[in-house]
Amino acid sequence: MKTLLRAAMVAFAALLLAFGVAACGGGSSSSSSSGASAPGVTANSVLLGSTQPLTGVAARAARASQNFLETFPLFAALALAVVITHKNTPHTELGAELYLWARVAYLPVYLLGIPYLRTLVWTLSLIGMLHLLPPLLQ
Repeated sequence: MKTLLRAAMVAFAALLLAFGVAACGGGSSSSSSSGASAPGVTANSVLLGSTQPLTGVAARAARASQNFLETFPLFAALALAVVITHKNTPHTELGAELYLWARVAYLPVYLLGIPYLRTLVWTLSLIGMLHLLPPLLQ
């Protein structure tokens, strides 16, 4: 029971993190009235009335947010599959925690612009997701 509760808590924390990052402004592009998208114009910049492309830390934050939103659905599906099928183990818990903490570390590392460390942290999050697969394949 403790394992199931812990896995569910980790999945819930990751979900909250996803909503928090999305609320801070994802980097999805918006299209103009002609249907062609303007480079560097984001949905948030259109809502705020700005047509200036994001630069510097703001651009990195938008890319980090977009990257998270691209990886989170796979993690959420794997974590929920593990919990629903009752196949959680200490190995899957480690994977979920590794993914969560790697993604928490990814944002500041990306914002600081440290490319090799950013790649290492992203790889750790991928390894965390891969830890969820073996019990589901058995």
